[in-house]
Amino acid sequence: MKSWCYPARYSRLLLILLPWITSCFTVPILAQTCLTDGIIFHTQIEIDNFPINYPGCSQILGNVTIDETSPGNIGNLNGLSGITTIDGTLTILNNSNLTSLTGLDNLTSIGKVLKIENNDALISLNSLGNLTSVGINLEITLNDGLGNLSGLNNITSVGGNMRIYDNDALASLSALVALESIGGYLQILHDSALVRIGMIALENIGGELYLQHNPLLAELDLDGLTYVGENVTVGSLPLPDLEGLNALDTIGGFLRITNNGNMTDLNGLNNLLYIGDYLDITNNAALNNISGLNGLTSIPGYLTIYFNPSLDSLDGLENVISIGGSMQIQYNSITDMHDFNNLTSIDGYLELANNDALSDIQDLGNVTSINGGLYIWNNDALNSLSGLDNINHTSITDLLIQNSTVLSICEVSSICDYLENGGTANISGNAPGCNSTEEVQTACSTSSGYTVNNTGDSGPGSLRDAIENITPGDTIFFAAGMTDDTISLDSALIIDLDLTILTGPGQNISIDGSGINNTVSISGGASVEIIGITIFGGNGPNGVVWNQGSLILDNVQIAGDGSTGVIFLNDGELEMKNGSTISKTPAI
Repeated sequence: MKSWCYPARYSRLLLILLPWITSCFTVPILAQTCLTDGIIFHTQIEIDNFPINYPGCSQILGNVTIDETSPGNIGNLNGLSGITTIDGTLTILNNSNLTSLTGLDNLTSIGKVLKIENNDALISLNSLGNLTSVGINLEITLNDGLGNLSGLNNITSVGGNMRIYDNDALASLSALVALESIGGYLQILHDSALVRIGMIALENIGGELYLQHNPLLAELDLDGLTYVGENVTVGSLPLPDLEGLNALDTIGGFLRITNNGNMTDLNGLNNLLYIGDYLDITNNAALNNISGLNGLTSIPGYLTIYFNPSLDSLDGLENVISIGGSMQIQYNSITDMHDFNNLTSIDGYLELANNDALSDIQDLGNVTSINGGLYIWNNDALNSLSGLDNINHTSITDLLIQNSTVLSICEVSSICDYLENGGTANISGNAPGCNSTEEVQTACSTSSGYTVNNTGDSGPGSLRDAIENITPGDTIFFAAGMTDDTISLDSALIIDLDLTILTGPGQNISIDGSGINNTVSISGGASVEIIGITIFGGNGPNGVVWNQGSLILDNVQIAGDGSTGVIFLNDGELEMKNGSTISKTPAI
């Protein structure tokens, strides 16, 4: 503002001519754009003289840099109080005596980058309270005295990246309560005092979410976040789980969870439906299950679960159908592959190694193809490769089976077919029967039959699939891990060839035909022996079992469901032995 005052003798004349003009009046200087090439402040004097040197300069078109040349030279920014917008970048850098940003109180927008770095005495950003948007990046790094981000409360969006890095006193980011979107990545790392993030309104991150090396972090509070466009990395945090990411449903890139010593599960990711690349869960010492990933049905990249010594369950991956890369499970405490029972394909190598408690891989029975090597090594409790039966041998490019000291059963169909067709293999250090390529080939040449490894009505590894694909005269077995299991049928099992269905000691396998007219039907001309199975339900016109061929029942119980109807219809030859029974209702 500028003022003009007139002596009294002139004011009388003015009053005669222009009665409305007073003897002393003020004319405002209008706000104006300025400094297309920007400005750099190195000293306090330059800041203090700004309104004198650039009167009315409020909308700066270029960049503004505040960077003292001598330690302690800049102590306040009061001379910049007329600035309302900066179209370029605002950099506040290396000012050792600057405690606040007083003087920037009227700043409302920054067109490009806000960078506040290495200002050791800075304790407050309160003077940025009118700032509502940052066009590109927001970077707050290496400010050792800054305890919170109060002053950024009204920022609703950051167009580019946001980086909060190595601010030793920063305890909370909850002042960013209005922030709804970040166009690029969000990196929060090496903030040694950070306890809470608290960006409760944040919904979208266009780039990466990177949370790492914040040793006191106890609360994420990102409950509004639904979308991350690229990768998510959670590493070296003290969190027990991932509560606070509860709304997240989409990750456009990979998900990496690594080096989190206190994390016991992945709860908090329960709404996650999609990731765009690999899943890597590595070196989490306390992790005992991975529940929280139950919404995933596919992993487009590789799957690595490596060096999680407390991990005894893969619960959380039970709905995954396909893996777009390799699958590596190493150095965990899992006992079985139960939660992979829906997995059908792996588009890379399959490696199971150094899992000392792993004794059963039956639930890989639905995997029909891989696209790489098959590597099974150093699994001290594993005695059988049953579960790998249904992998198409042409999808195996290399075979290694080593140093699993009790592994004696390797003659599953996928491996037998691979070796029979000239596939190269490295087999050694296992139990007799699987201690060399020659031993496995010998076992393959003398074995026959089909192993059922799931309770499905149909599909690979099911009893129906075995009946439809077995060679006449062979035997159908049930995998060692199937105990007290019931196979529920949607339609009758029709057996029209010679075969034996055999259970192992104590397996107690049942076949349930409840809701259908006939459970098992033996066609004329077929010679069938069934050993150690309970068959019930389905007592319609043709009975629970309808035999038109030659049937031997050995320790078999056949029962209706208590209603009227035929339980056993015999139109062929029948032999019953070793306690086999036919009754109206199942034994209790």
